[in-house]
Amino acid sequence: MAVETTETTVAGFTGRANLMKAVSIDPSTGAAISPTTKKQYTLLAGYSAIGSGPQVGPVDGGDYIWRVEATTWTGVTANLEFLKLDGVSWAPVLKADTSPVVATADASIGIGIAQGSIMRVRTSGAAPVNMNSALGGL
Repeated sequence: MAVETTETTVAGFTGRANLMKAVSIDPSTGAAISPTTKKQYTLLAGYSAIGSGPQVGPVDGGDYIWRVEATTWTGVTANLEFLKLDGVSWAPVLKADTSPVVATADASIGIGIAQGSIMRVRTSGAAPVNMNSALGGL
């Protein structure tokens, strides 16, 4: 672990300080993660049903693009949802304008996600054909 000594001023105090650089660790591998590494999470792959897809997470917080595509969308609505703090209920992800993140055709929608969120896609109306969905970090 690198320790760097530098001259610093904090709240009117000037002196020398030993600073340690923080490094994020990927819990699944134990490897260091570059601060420029962008995450991608697959939410659906080849999904063809009405209802809720699998839970995915916890997701690293930050800005993402939600991408969703399907071979057939006729009558399908896809909603991006997060698990509420009660650990039981689900709520729609909201865009900056407070409207829900919903798709009725292939879409890429920019959103912000809170650190540690559990996500899913819920479909309603008719069953999609071969729906794929992912969150891509910006």
